[in-house]
Amino acid sequence: METRIALFKGKEIRKTIHENEWWFSVVDIIEVLTDSKKPRDYWYRLKKRERESSGVELSTFCRQLKLESSDGKKYLTEIVNTENAFRIIQSIPSPKAEPFKRWLAKVGYERIQEIEDPELATKRTRALYKAKGYSDDWIEKRMRGIAIREELTDEWKDRGVNEIIINAHHFAGQIIDFLDKKQRFNIRIEISHENELLDTGGGLQKAGWFFNDANPFLLHNVDVLTDIDNVMIAFGCTGGQHRSVYCANQLAAYLSEKHDVDIDLRHREWEIK
Repeated sequence: METRIALFKGKEIRKTIHENEWWFSVVDIIEVLTDSKKPRDYWYRLKKRERESSGVELSTFCRQLKLESSDGKKYLTEIVNTENAFRIIQSIPSPKAEPFKRWLAKVGYERIQEIEDPELATKRTRALYKAKGYSDDWIEKRMRGIAIREELTDEWKDRGVNEIIINAHHFAGQIIDFLDKKQRFNIRIEISHENELLDTGGGLQKAGWFFNDANPFLLHNVDVLTDIDNVMIAFGCTGGQHRSVYCANQLAAYLSEKHDVDIDLRHREWEIK
């Protein structure tokens, strides 16, 4: 489990990755937005007031995990994901919370606009990167990378893939943020965190729990470029052994025709002649 400190105008908000998304310390959020000397007491009163006024139990938005405290020890702490953090912020009657509330309203309005005109999202993303000082070349590469990830995931979905696991080491947080923004493409997408690089074999072994149903699967390595037709993505994704053998024969025929490679399929073991 990866734990980090997020900075908000010089103040710390503890956060951790749990169930493949970022979760934040509730009392830290409250301390930052209210300047309360006793944020735990404030959180208790806030929950009580919200329950009495609206019938909403804010604790149901939270989980409890151990986070490191200022004394270096770890204690059970109420944490909340990004979506529910904003919900709690909406209940905080503090001037510091108002900018967040207005921003949420603005984002909601913009999201409605983007649903009506999807190209607005691309334009706003480019403008945001430009405002952060990134070069046009960097922005173009970044936008292409986003488009490729979306196209690849959509292609897999079209071919019947509904479960994906990603081995993440570099920029794991950015990957999670991207997936959350895309609502995980409405399929099951898990993250396997690598604290150190394990390479292909080690990464596959670490993520082995994902494949414990004995069904065939497709391994896609990000640093491998191929011109094999995407229909071959069907290989091993659905249908069990007969489907896998059928697709393997398709792949063998394709390689033989396009790349002059002779593959002998015997007992589902490939021998390249």
